[in-house]
Amino acid sequence: MIEISFSQNQISQEERSRSERAAESWTSYEGAGFYRAAISDSTWSAVEDRARMLKDTFDQYVLVGIGGSSFGAKALLTAAGVNQPLYFDHIEPETVGKLKAQLKDLRRIHWIFVSKSGGTLETLAALNLVEQWYSAKGLALKDYATVVAGEGILGALQEWAKANQVYTLPIGKDVSGRFSVFTAAGLLPAGLSGLNLQELRQGIRQGEADRTTVACLVAATLASWRREEWITMVWTYGDRLRPMAGWLQQLWTESLGKRIDREGRPASKSSFLVPCVGSIDQHSILQQVVEGRRDKWVWFWDLESLVEEEVQIGGQPWGLPNGASGKTLGQLYLAQSEGTRRALDEVGVHTLSWKWPNCELNTIGYVMFLMQAVVGGLGECLSLETYNQPGVERGKKITLDLLSK
Repeated sequence: MIEISFSQNQISQEERSRSERAAESWTSYEGAGFYRAAISDSTWSAVEDRARMLKDTFDQYVLVGIGGSSFGAKALLTAAGVNQPLYFDHIEPETVGKLKAQLKDLRRIHWIFVSKSGGTLETLAALNLVEQWYSAKGLALKDYATVVAGEGILGALQEWAKANQVYTLPIGKDVSGRFSVFTAAGLLPAGLSGLNLQELRQGIRQGEADRTTVACLVAATLASWRREEWITMVWTYGDRLRPMAGWLQQLWTESLGKRIDREGRPASKSSFLVPCVGSIDQHSILQQVVEGRRDKWVWFWDLESLVEEEVQIGGQPWGLPNGASGKTLGQLYLAQSEGTRRALDEVGVHTLSWKWPNCELNTIGYVMFLMQAVVGGLGECLSLETYNQPGVERGKKITLDLLSK
């Protein structure tokens, strides 16, 4: 599956014991509903039923959602190498204009509107715009849409779906939006894209069973924080993995960056996770990592199947080592990852190496479940309310006040 190795990583017995307890206990916390949703037969059967209804009826699919409502699906589908759906995950006007230009026959497009709360400002604005596009053509959007929203929540999106009799799939009450990739929020786009959901589910089951790796990663993270490495960098070598690192950034920072813990005490400090792109960021931020403060822990995500790509360096390459001739572009690319990691080891920067053998669905399912479990386990270690995000609410309220004037 995935080969994970540490460099210069010393884990104390206390950290090891705490992580082992957390790896076993996080699933019982009331907020960890994503775990129960991911292993529930009803979640998968409902999605598969809806995908069958829509299959062969539409040529394009658009996922409408912001943050956790779309990050997970985009991470999953990009890693799997599929081009569908289109994403309405940003309301910057020029970006919306570019999306609209990609739309073909509106009667052959299906829209998936996702919001756990049903009150997400950007999603509701997008809903309004898309309704205008359909009305201008004499069409009713309700005939071309599925809503995925929080169960038992009376948000505006849920009310629109009810008023217009739009097919709706639930996100469980105990599932946080950023942990919703293995609900209909992520699984319906995957199913409509033609992916084999049972292969994905197989990987999820492997991740759920692998408590040992969860405990190991939790312990390594606790050790990193003990060393006061408050920046965790996830360096992707493989463009398919770039949205995955962005998804993990939200999962990590929104879950672990809390002001108080469950008992109302000042919360323990956690790291800020930063996605980086290999080899691009070797030419932008590596200098600071090598010679700056020792407050960083660097993960390398290497997609090893890239070495099999057929594009090769040929002849007598100008300026490259003689040995480069005959090597694939993927070999050159991943050599940059290994060279960077070794250079960091030499100067005492701690690293964590992930070797992805491929981007098959069982691999993707395994890793995505594993990372959710690790974040859940870290939340247990710090006694945090892992699945809420009170820090973002004030900005939302001010925004609504501004729009009301």
